[in-house]
Amino acid sequence: MSYNKRISDDTIQKVKQVDIVAVVGAYLPLKTTGTRHQACCPFHVEKTPSFSINEVKQIFKCFGCGAAGDSIAFVQKKENWSFAEAVLDIATKNGIPLEYENLSGEQQQEAEQAYQVRKSRQLLLEYALAYYQANDLPATWPQQRRLHETTLLDFKVALAPAEKDQFFKDATAAGYQPDQLLLAGLIREVTLESKTVAYDFFQDRILFPIHDHRGQLVAFTGRLVREPAPDATYKPPKYLNSPDTVWTKGDHLYGLHLAGKHIQEKQFAYLVEGNVDVLSFYQADFKNTVAPCGTALTLNQIQLLKKYTDTVVIVPDHDAAGLKALHKNAQLLIEQGFIVRVLLPGKERDPDEEIRKLITPEKIGEWLRDTKEYISGYLLDECQSQGCLSPHEKAEQITRMGTVLELIEKDILRNTYFDEVCERWPDFKKNYKLQKRKSETDSQELSKLESTTRAAYFDFGYYEKDGCYYTYEKKQEIMICNFTIEILYFVLSENEPKYVCIFRNMFGKVRTTAVSTDDFTGVGTFKRAIGKLGAFIFDGTETHLNKIKMKLFDGVIEAVQPRYMGYNSHGDFYTWANGLFYDGQFIKSDKYGIVPLRKPIKSLEELAQVTSDSQVEINKSLLFFRSYNQFITQLPADQLQEQLTAGKVYQLSYYYLPFSTTLKLNPEEDDTYELERMFRHFEKPGLTFERWATLLVEAYGNNGKVMVCFFLAALYRDIIFKENSNYFPLLDHFGPRGAGKSKGAESLAAMFGEYPEDGVNIEGGSTATGIRRYMASVRNGLIWLNEYKNTASDQLIGMLKGIADGSGKMTGRATGGNETKNYKPQSAALLCGQDLPTKDPALLSRTIISEFNEQTKQTSVTAYQELKQLEKDGYTTSVTCQMLQYRSHMKHYRQVEPKINQKVKAKCREVLEFPPDDRAVLNISTLLTTYQILAEQGQVQFPFSYEDIQQELVTRLKLQVEIQAVSDDVEQYLLVLQSIREVREGEHYKIQREADGVTKLFLRTKAVHNFYLATARTQNITPLGISTIRVYLEKHRAFLEVRERGVHFPELANTTSAMVLNYDLLRRQGIEFQTKTNLQQLTSEDDPSAKLARLIKLNGNAPELIAAFVKDQPLDQWLSTEELLADFNYNKSPKMARDKFMEAIHQNAQVAPNRQYDFSDKTGTMVRFKQYF
Repeated sequence: MSYNKRISDDTIQKVKQVDIVAVVGAYLPLKTTGTRHQACCPFHVEKTPSFSINEVKQIFKCFGCGAAGDSIAFVQKKENWSFAEAVLDIATKNGIPLEYENLSGEQQQEAEQAYQVRKSRQLLLEYALAYYQANDLPATWPQQRRLHETTLLDFKVALAPAEKDQFFKDATAAGYQPDQLLLAGLIREVTLESKTVAYDFFQDRILFPIHDHRGQLVAFTGRLVREPAPDATYKPPKYLNSPDTVWTKGDHLYGLHLAGKHIQEKQFAYLVEGNVDVLSFYQADFKNTVAPCGTALTLNQIQLLKKYTDTVVIVPDHDAAGLKALHKNAQLLIEQGFIVRVLLPGKERDPDEEIRKLITPEKIGEWLRDTKEYISGYLLDECQSQGCLSPHEKAEQITRMGTVLELIEKDILRNTYFDEVCERWPDFKKNYKLQKRKSETDSQELSKLESTTRAAYFDFGYYEKDGCYYTYEKKQEIMICNFTIEILYFVLSENEPKYVCIFRNMFGKVRTTAVSTDDFTGVGTFKRAIGKLGAFIFDGTETHLNKIKMKLFDGVIEAVQPRYMGYNSHGDFYTWANGLFYDGQFIKSDKYGIVPLRKPIKSLEELAQVTSDSQVEINKSLLFFRSYNQFITQLPADQLQEQLTAGKVYQLSYYYLPFSTTLKLNPEEDDTYELERMFRHFEKPGLTFERWATLLVEAYGNNGKVMVCFFLAALYRDIIFKENSNYFPLLDHFGPRGAGKSKGAESLAAMFGEYPEDGVNIEGGSTATGIRRYMASVRNGLIWLNEYKNTASDQLIGMLKGIADGSGKMTGRATGGNETKNYKPQSAALLCGQDLPTKDPALLSRTIISEFNEQTKQTSVTAYQELKQLEKDGYTTSVTCQMLQYRSHMKHYRQVEPKINQKVKAKCREVLEFPPDDRAVLNISTLLTTYQILAEQGQVQFPFSYEDIQQELVTRLKLQVEIQAVSDDVEQYLLVLQSIREVREGEHYKIQREADGVTKLFLRTKAVHNFYLATARTQNITPLGISTIRVYLEKHRAFLEVRERGVHFPELANTTSAMVLNYDLLRRQGIEFQTKTNLQQLTSEDDPSAKLARLIKLNGNAPELIAAFVKDQPLDQWLSTEELLADFNYNKSPKMARDKFMEAIHQNAQVAPNRQYDFSDKTGTMVRFKQYF
């Protein structure tokens, strides 16, 4: 019974309701932002995503090639399926029952039964394939054909054993019915003596599974393993296909399920004769290869191939039968609109044998260069050769050529081939005239155009003339636009991809601008974009614009945005904001933000590693590199090898630095790269590393030595971090205000260009996540983190520890799914603040400490001023570039560091009373190893010796250990006190919030000492003496001051003395004393002792007090002298008069070392303090 089965509208609507994101997501990895999802387009080759899904509208759109539609259209295009096939696939995968229109209930049932039969047969074929794949192929068969195991696995080549019915027995034992096996073409039945016997259909054969273009198994082709003897009475066929009842051979192409995407990428297909030919081509990296399935090429196979390409290279068997099939197949293809080329193997060889004979890619490449056009090459040569024998033969061959030309449907293409043949074969031109055809296009007018112009029209539907783009429609030449476009680069900005284009109009005006991919999307957006350029008019349609894009977008240079500021291992260059440092040279970006790099290619092996869509320079000539096999056909092998040997072959890579380009699509992009733009190289040579390091040491003393070594280690952080088992220490500058710590930080920050004023303020609004992101964007640089305080949050402390450990924060992406991103630090960090980071011992152990105070200051103001001037003028980044060139020496870090580590441990044992912590030793060995490698292997000259820096670092470690010990002992002391009942609030301690807003613990250390001694002994703790306790408390981070008299305790009749500690900080450390006071409701009120402690009498000591007061003031800020006077008089008795105060300020300005005073006017209403050092 036959009837027209059309899928019902109800079923189609249900299929369309399946979320397009789920359908496309099964094919592509999607990057999601809100309701939009992006990926690289599967329908054309690209590296930058231009394919987008709108979840709300349930549609997809590619802004590169113009592909668009719903989920059904996507599956159709992706799989090259019909509408019905795409609907069936989505419905099956999503459990949607199929219903058909124009069918009665009985017909619907029959249709469902037919579907179940197909499904059952499919399962049986898959079972058979798995069964046969379990058998080992004869070892000699793949060896003789040089077929690799991976190739055999890709095509699922299997073996049917020689037993006549083993498969039948095993399949029925597995539960499959004989009638099902028969319908699937897996067995055959034979009647012997009125008895029906079942035999395996395939016996003793190599099996090639046949898949349809969707990848579904439809049949098998079996090849004999052993050839029959010449005198055998029965000679089975060499090849045996599944029965015609199972499949239609002429509807399928062998290998198309694997070759389809490669055919689309390469834009042509190889057509060979046999299955093994396909395997050999596939293995040789010609994966765009198919073959007819044991039959002559059919119209259905040609139409199937047409879904993928319109260009075919026929590679026939080079024998009489093969050449006959070549002409037949070529003419069938030409008649269906294909461009046909020919590649011949050697005489009497098939394509598989030719591949095996040539073996090497070089020889295969030479063979590929023999590919010819079928009409104007192979056929023309044959016609001319055979037509010279006699007039009769000449006439016959002219007719033969004319017959083939008349097969070409398109006028322009036919005329172009006709012209080529006539040019090479005068007899043909004299004796043959093309038949006239009716056409919408005026062929006579087009024939007046230059051949290149005609070719452009044929290929893309438009051509360039007089500085404009034209097309032909309905016998008329129509102007599309009054300008031409040249695309320089395709670049990817942080916000959107864009093309850098040069527009030239017919009046000679030239505009260079960036056009986003969104602006190229449609005619409306494109017109708006070019409308801003002035006299540039586009009068074409959407189709015209798409054709222009198809031509212009092909082969455009793609510029890649480096992943990091600083060092990029992929490319081995160092990224600055204004260019790249590569191979000892700084290459500055152009006005578009593009930097070209020339990387030498020294061998064919290196050439094979070049990425597709690249440019290769050979002897100063540029060639476009699509693939290795395509590229080697452009030059003779000996000439290419000669250029490689001579060092004249380079790969050109292009990089895009969005922070340096002057082109801005959106004004709001201005601040996007604010920090990155500071990371710039000033290209001012002249300052050597040795001179810079000398100035640093003279300006900052021993701290300068540490800074030099830390800077060098920071340049190679990625190597050191890896070899240190994922660890790189922090550098900490700490000390009081005005001691020079920030100036030192500035000197290191200046090695990497400009820097934010006062660094990255971690106390002034910078979030831990924000800092992590910035640290993750710069590699092998140095980030200055300023204003550290021990009151920092636990989150911030954790972030700082993570910088040393290289651990990032996992954050979710706004994709609607489970995607995350981990921001891992990639740079060294310099921590700066008045507090030493003692809040968390784990953080302190990760730092190399540098204390800045009056004692660490040096007297060389001259060195300091020279250094600061060099930093201001931008000379220091050249030193960074100099030292980057020593990177290759740091590969020895793994061998050198363990030896230095052991020496440091031995040195520390001499100084410390106990073995040092491994991490503390690693902090020191990190810098010492860097010093030794550069000094010994790099011959770098340092202004200090290895012994000097080693001694300095060990001394710092000793101080660090002592500080940590103090912190531990004090905390243990306070924990003991809080456990003693006899220590009572109001008598021995009190908790009070004073006017400065700080909650304070007032502690009578002498009064509680006996209680402490007794309790410590019962807890098996070695007690500390009272004097030691007082010294340790004064060194502790929570210590505020000692009130010698006047402290009021509620339970005492008289005032007394007390030590004052920051109770807020103690509580964060887990130390809390019992109290009846509600800390949340505490009011701010000074203890009487506060006034006594702060009141200072003026009795001739004004100059010293003024000097101390000025030193505590902030630098580089205009300050009101009235406010300064009020601050000074706050705790003075008697109060100083304004005229006396100003006189003292002016006197101090004359004698203050390293200070400069600026007064706003003669009255001195405003003053600014500056520091030379």
